[in-house]
This record gives sequence, structure tokens and C-alpha cells, in this order.
Amino acid sequence: MTVELRRFSIPLTIRQLAVALGDSSNIETESLGITADFDEVKTVFKDFCTANAGASSAERAKLDRELAVPLHEALAHLTRRAATDMHMWHWLCICEFKDMVWYRWYGHVPTDLSSIISPSLAERFLGTPTLHGISRNALARLWWCVESVYSEGDEYDLVNVALSSQDFFQAVFERGFSLYIPAAKACLRTLRNASEDERREAARELNHYFTTITAEALSEEDITQKLLNKYIIESCN
Repeated sequence: MTVELRRFSIPLTIRQLAVALGDSSNIETESLGITADFDEVKTVFKDFCTANAGASSAERAKLDRELAVPLHEALAHLTRRAATDMHMWHWLCICEFKDMVWYRWYGHVPTDLSSIISPSLAERFLGTPTLHGISRNALARLWWCVESVYSEGDEYDLVNVALSSQDFFQAVFERGFSLYIPAAKACLRTLRNASEDERREAARELNHYFTTITAEALSEEDITQKLLNKYIIESCN
């Protein structure tokens, strides 16, 4: 079924979020003039829940990789301008997919919303228009991951690598270098089998490296050779 994409007209506080999750009908929205068909996304979510009843937090994290591609395909008509509008992602998380967000990040839909919505949990429904905010929003992070690192050559391999670990995802996509796609790809490709500590340290090194050089001057191969491979070799000695 086709859905008209909308955005909240005002930013929401944590207190307003609790109200909106209970009943969002009184919060003003605006149409984006874009439609999407989320039937496949909802089918994937339903099938995952059925197959993973009582799943742990780690098991629920696997839902990210299941949802990323169908979500991106459902939003095939989404413009880059609309994709940077966090009020649209807020609306999607609260009005269209709140049960999905609750399941992924809390395990179930609670009965007393106001008592359990912490700032970190609120970010999964909301999030600001920053690298940190986008990477914490439950749906924006998935769409932007596919949009950024999918290619005909790799297909969805690097998407799956990025979404294999929340810590790895944040280490890459919450740092400025991720805005230069060859750098993000080099980091994902080279560190896919590294430990979490190695990933965090290498990502920090890479972020610092780009404060001293123009990113566009380097290819993905240059970045891999000059920093990431060097780090891994040294860390193993």
C-alpha cells in the first residue's frame, strides 16, 4: 500500500515524544509530496519477529541487515534534500514504524512510555541533523548506509559489514571522514575482520589523518595503503 511521506512541523522534545508515541494525531505534519510502498519492509519485520520470538538484543541487531535494503528500495523516490530532513525520519519512526523501533531497540512495546524513554532511546525515534544524530535514528541510519556504500561492484557487501556491529557503524559513520565515501569504504573493507578496539583506534587515526590532507586528493586504495593497512600491520606486531 502506498503511503504519503510526511514530516513533523515542529521538533519534538523527549516529553513530547512520549505523547506522540501514544497518539501523534494532534501533532501537526506537512506533506513532502513523495510516496512510498512499505509493504515489503513490514513483511520482513513481521517474518523476523515470528522467526526470532524472545530474541536477545544481539539477535535483534540482525534485523538491521534484513531491513536496510527493502527500506532503501521502498524510499526509491526520496530526494537527498528530503533524506536530510530529520523531521521526516522522526515521523517515520513515530507514525509508521514505532513498533519496529521499539522491538529493535527495547525488545517490546512498553505500557508506560514516559518512565522508560531515556535520552539514548529517544535518539532512536528522533535524532538531530548531525552525523551523530543520523547514525542513531533507527531508520535514517539504515537508509544512509545503503545510499552511501552500495555499488554495483560490491553490491550490498559493505552494507552488511557496516551493519554487522553497532559499535563499528558508529566508529565509521559518526566521524567526519565518512562524508568522503571512498574513506568510509576503505575503513569498512579493511577493518571488517578487525577487533572492536582495532576498529575504534583505526577510525580515530583516519579521522585525524583527514585533518591534515584534502580528502578528495586520495582514492580508496590510497587511504587503505597509507593508513588502515599500516595500522593493522603495526597492531599485530
